[in-house]
Amino acid sequence: MIILNKFLKFLPLRDSNHHIKRFVFKESFLKLDQFKNEIDFHEKKFKNDSVLVKQKILDLVSQSSANFDLKDVNQILFLSKTCEDINLVTKAIKLLLEHTKIPSRQLDGLGTQLMRLVYTLDHSELGIKILNDEELNQIFKSGYPKLILMDKLLKEKKYESVLDLFEKFLNQYKDPKLRSANKFTFPHDQFVLVSIALYKMNTKDAMEKMKKIMNMIRVSRLEFVNTSLPRCFLLAINQNEPEYALNLVSKFDNLNSTLGLNLSIIALSKIGFIEEALRIVENIINSKLDPNENRFEGRFFRTTFCVLEEQVKSYEFLESSSQTKEKFELLKKLIYGDNRFVSFDLSDLCKRPM
Repeated sequence: MIILNKFLKFLPLRDSNHHIKRFVFKESFLKLDQFKNEIDFHEKKFKNDSVLVKQKILDLVSQSSANFDLKDVNQILFLSKTCEDINLVTKAIKLLLEHTKIPSRQLDGLGTQLMRLVYTLDHSELGIKILNDEELNQIFKSGYPKLILMDKLLKEKKYESVLDLFEKFLNQYKDPKLRSANKFTFPHDQFVLVSIALYKMNTKDAMEKMKKIMNMIRVSRLEFVNTSLPRCFLLAINQNEPEYALNLVSKFDNLNSTLGLNLSIIALSKIGFIEEALRIVENIINSKLDPNENRFEGRFFRTTFCVLEEQVKSYEFLESSSQTKEKFELLKKLIYGDNRFVSFDLSDLCKRPM
């Protein structure tokens, strides 16, 4: 198999001025902005009493007494500054769960706020420990707390931890009883983070982990956002597995058709199926061209065309078919003549934040 050309070697994500550096998901999506506002509010409200508020709960927890309520827990949560404070919050929550019946919606909110606290105070490893604590299972039935922690882990470049956390989530997703009881739906947002982690790792090990995750997803058709597939696809291409990359394209149900065709051209070109790739090029050219250069319809990524051109012009291929080269040159003229390129490249699509 021919080694990837220079157009695909730069594909791992890089920071730029065009995409958010701090968050994979926007701060507002994770509601971290609201959480920080709550912290500011409580700091002002309890400016002179924060130590007393914490000490009250600490004394009760030390006595294994649940003589406090959810409001008290929320107060110390928003006043927390250290790892010890987070541990106090979790101990208080455990006592409440043991002695108090809390509505499910409030339980979900408690787990989410706890992960926002972990995120804000930069204690992701403690967050993993908390998520794995069986005594706290009740507050982590929703996928949202996991999403928040995964986002933090990704920011810290702890890609393996992102994948491990997602695999645990998938085990819950696969269990029919858990899905029924906890109303699990497929973790699409979490998979966005997984695709970025895999893409940035860009190793043989990442490739094997992607295969394992895909095997765990026991559905025939997947409905992921259009940025997830290109990342997984390019990982397979960069790891010299174009056949697997081509199979991936067929697994995504709601993929933009022209995007899927562009990816198919790349994979077919790398496999050596040039005639098949050129037929897809013709199909795109014959489709309606969207006048908006930011849209896929009727257009190509420059990477798509560069990969195909490299394969067509390879010495071995020219020996076998001069007619195919002539066909390619004709299609090339049409593509450049009508300016059928998307305004951004495939790597730019993979860098887009949510």
